[in-house]
Amino acid sequence: MKSFQTETGSERSFEQQSSINTKEPKFFTKENSRLFQPPAPLPTQVAEPPCSEEIFRLFVKHFEYVYARPNDIIMIESCDHLVKVYIGVGEKAKLTMRHNTLKDFLSKLPSTHFLRIGRFCAINIKRLTGGNCNEQVFEFDFKISVKLKHFVSHTVFSNIGI
Repeated sequence: MKSFQTETGSERSFEQQSSINTKEPKFFTKENSRLFQPPAPLPTQVAEPPCSEEIFRLFVKHFEYVYARPNDIIMIESCDHLVKVYIGVGEKAKLTMRHNTLKDFLSKLPSTHFLRIGRFCAINIKRLTGGNCNEQVFEFDFKISVKLKHFVSHTVFSNIGI
């Protein structure tokens, strides 16, 4: 068996040296390392995120405000830095305003409920029940109809499934 001389002058075999070098320091053990932890089990069913319960303050007229949740909003139209927000109240759509851009306002709303259908408009797809591409009208909750101010192409209506 081959041996060699260490720095201190004692003789060791190669087998003894390899057993000394293979000892792992305590901080590299698999039990203590976060790198060797098994991954967390994936959920079997992806749950839909709950709708935001944030309440938005919307302007009606001369110092009158209405507070609404995202589920109350049926459609949003933009006019520069103002956003027209249509709220479904009973069988009517109430027009309110908010000082925001459409992009900023949509970022505060749940993306699973709202769909931007053009440069100037977004709709609540959870409350949408129909529409007419020739008349440019959307129907919400089988009773509220809102006519669009800006033209939306026929392909948008067909992609939504109307």
